[in-house]
Amino acid sequence: MKRQILFFALALAAMTAVAQDLNQNEWHFTTNADGTATVTNYEHPTKVWINGSETWGTTTSDCYTGDLEIPSVTPEGLTVTGIGKECFRDCKSLTSIKIPNTIKIIGDAAFQSCHLLKEITIPGSVERMERCAIWSCDGIETVTIEDSPVTLVMASGYEMFRTLPALKYIYQGRNMVSEDNSWKYVFRSMSGPVETIEQGALVTQIAAGDFEDNKSLKTVRLSPNLTVIPKDAFSGCEALEEVEGGAVTSIGESAFNYCYALRATPDLSHCKEILQSAFANCKSIERLVIPASVDTLGYGVFFNTEAPTEVVIEDADRPLKVGSSGMFRSANSIKKAYFGRNAESTEYLQYAIIENNPSVEEITFAGSCSYLRGSEFAGCTSLKSVRLGRNMKNIASRAFGWSSGQLENLTTLICEATTPPECEDGAFDAIDKEKCTLYVPAESIDLYKEANEWKKFFSIESGISATQANTNRVTATYTLGGQRTTAAKRGLVIQRMSDGTTRKVLVNP
Repeated sequence: MKRQILFFALALAAMTAVAQDLNQNEWHFTTNADGTATVTNYEHPTKVWINGSETWGTTTSDCYTGDLEIPSVTPEGLTVTGIGKECFRDCKSLTSIKIPNTIKIIGDAAFQSCHLLKEITIPGSVERMERCAIWSCDGIETVTIEDSPVTLVMASGYEMFRTLPALKYIYQGRNMVSEDNSWKYVFRSMSGPVETIEQGALVTQIAAGDFEDNKSLKTVRLSPNLTVIPKDAFSGCEALEEVEGGAVTSIGESAFNYCYALRATPDLSHCKEILQSAFANCKSIERLVIPASVDTLGYGVFFNTEAPTEVVIEDADRPLKVGSSGMFRSANSIKKAYFGRNAESTEYLQYAIIENNPSVEEITFAGSCSYLRGSEFAGCTSLKSVRLGRNMKNIASRAFGWSSGQLENLTTLICEATTPPECEDGAFDAIDKEKCTLYVPAESIDLYKEANEWKKFFSIESGISATQANTNRVTATYTLGGQRTTAAKRGLVIQRMSDGTTRKVLVNP
């Protein structure tokens, strides 16, 4: 009997010692060649099943538990610069982890399958993350990549984040690149319900396709120092509604293609080029504004946008180069269009930009617009009003359409030019000139009544007041801090006008 009692006492003592060892979370390190240290996993006793019976054995799984803060210095005084391969792998009782700013490398599968972790912060000191470092951490909702001027190198890109099914928010505080061409994208096709991605000011670049095909992503806050949104960057982000910030000068091919929910373009006030299909299939954008800064629109930039009711190309003293004719042809919701400069097609033939748009009702060619090409308004069967600016010089044959009476709804044509623009024969053949009234400057009525093609209008009147002649209009609104806003704002705001000037205005005082 005494022997049995002694046996059970020893067994209890052994189990108590094991429990104490598990609860103490004693740190284990290896020494690196440079005299620094790496935290590692370790073998420890645990209950295991052998031949159908539960018994004590050893394992490296679940060797660290609870809420942990990795020490920055070992008991021997060595700086801890690494987290070793599989260091915390399968630590199913690990509930939180704080990584010190001394860590430079996070090893292969370092935190793989740590299912109780809710968030993880990668310090600015980390220079490299090996494969699967946070693979299959089912509970992680927030990933924070802290600000740093040092680019974070990832052995393999988006495999790191695509196995985090609970991930909702990402803060990217610095540039990130992948070494593996097979996994070259950083945040592509994440499996979690990621709704928001926010970038810090030290992010200056993203790679092509980096955020592609994230189906739940709704909000992106770009770095104020990000100037290029590359090819396919957010393509296929079907739920994306809002893109804020940035100082974008270039938007690459298909950058926002198939972003069905996008309500407005990013701030384009610094943008110089918008390349092919950049906003194709963006079916929720209601207002398209091309700032004076933009020099080039690629082929099909706004193909199949469907929703916009207004198009504005702001005033500029140089032509806008467009990659296709009928740039807005597929946007059959457009009611108003304002063009503040000439558009030159990069195609061999110089086609019109608004032709065959059956929904547009009001069109203005003002600013530095100086000519209308043939077929400029062909197929615009709902057109009711056209205004031509004071710099209009030439109107091509059949500019208003190819067939007589095609623009039967056009009842108002305003031309602000004091000298009647030169017209080729047939320029106004598609207009019912008995039904449409021509309004011109008062001092120029007699000139228009004698000018070729203009004289065919039955009613030529002086109907341009100082207010009517001023086609300069608000094209963008900003807060005093310089943030563009699409919503109505009370108080003092900055408005940019179609001629490129700005003004401060008190709204709804």
